[in-house]
Amino acid sequence: MIGVKQPGQAAEVADAIDRLFRNSLAETLTETEKAFQMGFVSMTEAIMVAIKIVSYVVIVIIMVVAANTMAMTAGNGWENMLPSRPWASAESILPVLSSVNR
Repeated sequence: MIGVKQPGQAAEVADAIDRLFRNSLAETLTETEKAFQMGFVSMTEAIMVAIKIVSYVVIVIIMVVAANTMAMTAGNGWENMLPSRPWASAESILPVLSSVNR
């Protein structure tokens, strides 16, 4: 880390350092501390956006599963609401139910 006494010279010093190490095995990309910190801030913002998108996708999937469950329950009708008796089929109970509805 290199300190600069006059902030106005930071860009010139950074260019001089980059020129010094150009075409070497240890090529540099010199930037100010503020620019370095802003890079981290932008990365954390991208992570937060990704988390929000995944959260919305999970919410939509939960809603689709709940809607599917409700549709399946509504589509089954009386068959699943009748008492479970192995000797009685739905066809034998429907006449009894139709007489109750009258």
